[in-house]
Amino acid sequence: FQDGAVAVGGMISRNPVLVGGSTAFLVTLFYVSANALWYQPFPHAGAFFATRSIAGFPHATPDEPETTFNIVRPSGAPAPIKGDPVVEQVQGILKDLDFYSGTVDGISGPNTRKAIQDYQQKVGLSASGEIDALLLDQLGATPKTASVVPRPQPRPDMPAAVPVSLQTGSGQTNSGQADAATQAPDAR
Repeated sequence: FQDGAVAVGGMISRNPVLVGGSTAFLVTLFYVSANALWYQPFPHAGAFFATRSIAGFPHATPDEPETTFNIVRPSGAPAPIKGDPVVEQVQGILKDLDFYSGTVDGISGPNTRKAIQDYQQKVGLSASGEIDALLLDQLGATPKTASVVPRPQPRPDMPAAVPVSLQTGSGQTNSGQADAATQAPDAR
């Protein structure tokens, strides 16, 4: 037994790659075979040989239908890219000023950047080619959002309107209440 062990040890030390590769192959083959033969939860109807009885297993197909998604894309051209409204506004203004000759679509590209650079050089701004607050202010294209929309001021030359509830039946106003109405505007 001792001579056999020494001979096997000598063979392993002379061929370590061959022995290591063969050992790795055999271990992998064992795990794959054990998984296929014993550890699968359901029997395979189309296997080369039956590994277990089908009688005791639940149905392999679910009773409920599968949920699938079918994404239908329109044939032909891809969907158009939606442009930025600020870029579209700047393109429109620059087109009106004959700096931009492309399509006003709201998509910033090389033509848009070139037109912005040309305009910035013409008016003495730093020619970055980018849309910034200074450019928007120069073009008069500041974005109108809820926080930026100006509130209208009452006209000073028009007399204040008197609510109908303060008027008498003859069209005259009740002077005490009318004076209060003209002095402090209604909060509503």
